[in-house]
Amino acid sequence: PATPAPKSEPEVKPKGAAEDEISPTNKYVALDGFVPGDKENLGARAKEYVFRRGAELNAEVLLAFDAKGNVISDGHGEANNVGYGEKYVRAMYDPRASIAVHHNHPKSTSLSPVDIMNLSPDGVAVIYAHGADGSSYSASLGQKMRGLESYDVEPVFSASIENANRLIMDYFKTEIAAGRTTVANAKAYHAHLVNTALHMAGIIDYASSIEASVEAMFEKPIREAARAVKNVYDTAAPKRTADNRVSGRAEPIRHIAGMGGLREASRGDTWQGTNQGRSSESGQR
Repeated sequence: PATPAPKSEPEVKPKGAAEDEISPTNKYVALDGFVPGDKENLGARAKEYVFRRGAELNAEVLLAFDAKGNVISDGHGEANNVGYGEKYVRAMYDPRASIAVHHNHPKSTSLSPVDIMNLSPDGVAVIYAHGADGSSYSASLGQKMRGLESYDVEPVFSASIENANRLIMDYFKTEIAAGRTTVANAKAYHAHLVNTALHMAGIIDYASSIEASVEAMFEKPIREAARAVKNVYDTAAPKRTADNRVSGRAEPIRHIAGMGGLREASRGDTWQGTNQGRSSESGQR
């Protein structure tokens, strides 16, 4: 598994959220160059496509598929962000669409908070980010979030991400000030730690190609962030009662455009790599 090497960055305080992100307000220029063909190994082919085209264009490239493996968005944005096309917008609120999104992250960081927020609409099943260093990351709704109505997902998601992001950012600020780590390490691992905390709290199902030893190295801030997120969920999520039950969503299954071989992040009991061989196939709702 790949572990991103620390980058040579100016010594400035980390901003927290990664710049790499998917958003409807970002630039989107259609490419329409991907040919699904017989739809075998769509996930691996999508990774190769967004990596190759992203390097050629010096931009983020987004490739999205519906539940049947049909391309519903294929385009590029700018160096650190990308939008999505009209077909994607029409499908994102339709649970039957079960969209799988692949995009590249030129800086090889994990999925940003804005990326994770794109899981809120019913029609989006799983989001992948693929780094220039060969790393890959995936996220889908966690068990707790699949139990919520669609209109409840976004506010609970937003509060959970905000708390995890703030705590991990505060941790790195303290460590940088004490000389125990560098800004480069903070930028390389910040999003990965946030997503691991969200995974531990049951908010997302998160997997990556990053070694388990990275999570073990940052066990304390991950656990603290996960506890805070659980408290947010317990406070913000609507209560289930006999008279007002939430409908819930289906358990995830394998997506035709999914990718195997990624290691599921720790739930807190496998810090020393005992889950190293466990792979995750994120999929449909």
